[in-house]
Amino acid sequence: MEADLQLRKIILKKKKISVIETYPELFFKTYFHKSRLNNYKKILTPIVDSLSLDIKKEFKIKIDLSDLLNVWIHRCTTISSTLSEMLKKETNFKGILCNDIYLPSTRIMGAYFKIKKKKSISFDHGNHANARKKHVPLTYQFLPYNTFVTISKHSKHSVRKNANISLMHNTLKNLNIDYINNYYLKNVFKKYTSLKKQDKNKNKNIMIMGWPMNSRKYYDEGPPAFFWSKMLFEIELINFLKKNNFNVFYKPHPERLGGIEKIYKKIVDKIIFEKFEDQDLKDVDTIIFTYTCTSTFGYSLCTNKKIVLFYNENYFSDHMRLLKKRVKVIPSKYKKKYTADFKGLLKELKNSETKINYEYVKKYLI
Repeated sequence: MEADLQLRKIILKKKKISVIETYPELFFKTYFHKSRLNNYKKILTPIVDSLSLDIKKEFKIKIDLSDLLNVWIHRCTTISSTLSEMLKKETNFKGILCNDIYLPSTRIMGAYFKIKKKKSISFDHGNHANARKKHVPLTYQFLPYNTFVTISKHSKHSVRKNANISLMHNTLKNLNIDYINNYYLKNVFKKYTSLKKQDKNKNKNIMIMGWPMNSRKYYDEGPPAFFWSKMLFEIELINFLKKNNFNVFYKPHPERLGGIEKIYKKIVDKIIFEKFEDQDLKDVDTIIFTYTCTSTFGYSLCTNKKIVLFYNENYFSDHMRLLKKRVKVIPSKYKKKYTADFKGLLKELKNSETKINYEYVKKYLI
């Protein structure tokens, strides 16, 4: 959220754009055409049925997902009905600038302006450099817009490569991709690199960045992204660290906080619900990630903290070559559950080396 707001402020100043700010939901009225229900029922029923089969296979239980199916039929019908009614009307605005681009209301507005052949501009969500190859959530977020603004020159190149190899590459070939100077991360980098170096003998407090506990990730990336799989891996990781006498701070993803405290409070030393970027991190020695598509990853790379990544993604090789100089990368595999070399983690945590290589940060982030 903070990152795309910063991108928007910079481009408004650079392009000298006059804007009227509003919430997307206040800009249109919602509609619901019952005639569209059966169409979405036909589309969505096989998808929900596949989830039911996966649940039965994985957990040996049968769950009635008819309510979930009806929710999505209603949601898709509302979205398509609303957009079709909006398109019957004209607007005097020359375009739209969108942040919070994962919100359905934002995408409806972006699609409206794009279809009307006006400027529909979205800002990158997060502080990472779009290094994941064939990243499905990244490429479908392009669809409602004709311009996508990212955080750096080399991030722009990665975005274009992802668009070109996407299943939707024909649709995305005319997408305009731009970038602006990332002063936000430059200031983060300047702040942390000016601090006193960490004590090489102190590596006691470990922060784990939590997975977003939502069901959508399952449809984006399959069973490895299902929150249950990630939660089991996080709990196993926490137990290992506690067994080896480390203090564990858990930073949950803000998207789904319900139930986090009940599950994690008995096994970690501290749960940090406050915004990550507002933490001074003075009590944190090492940050552990199990994924990289999060605003906190790029931010953390710019700090003076040791970082460990349990890697099970597919990065562009040029990114990975430099990322390995900044981050200790430990491969993790998924086959019904996640497995990783925890002994390799322990060895890294006991490593007294404190010198940090910022080549990746300088090339891809700032």
